[in-house]
Amino acid sequence: MVDDATPENAARARRLIAMKDRIAGFYPVKVTDPVYDALFQLYIAEEEGRPMSVSAVAPMIRVPSTTWLRWVALMEEAGLVVRQPDPTDARRSWIALTRECKARLDKLIADLW
Repeated sequence: MVDDATPENAARARRLIAMKDRIAGFYPVKVTDPVYDALFQLYIAEEEGRPMSVSAVAPMIRVPSTTWLRWVALMEEAGLVVRQPDPTDARRSWIALTRECKARLDKLIADLW
């Protein structure tokens, strides 16, 4: 069961996303790599104990679903995420950070504060 209070690391990850968005606003043309946002969104979901479907991430990181699916394949190949089919719904897959990626993000976030 998930606490009503947001865990501190999830709040820190949200601040990192906001900071990145503010920095991106310094430039007239916004060029973003959705992997950063996806990793932090998956991190937040995991910290809060929420499972994340593959399709739920695309709107969160503001990219088309087809683009997101290409990124998922690359992130999976790089060992950052794992995908698992939903046993109750063949149309849905779940996505999560690998243990190694989660540990690296834990360290990154902890080192910032």
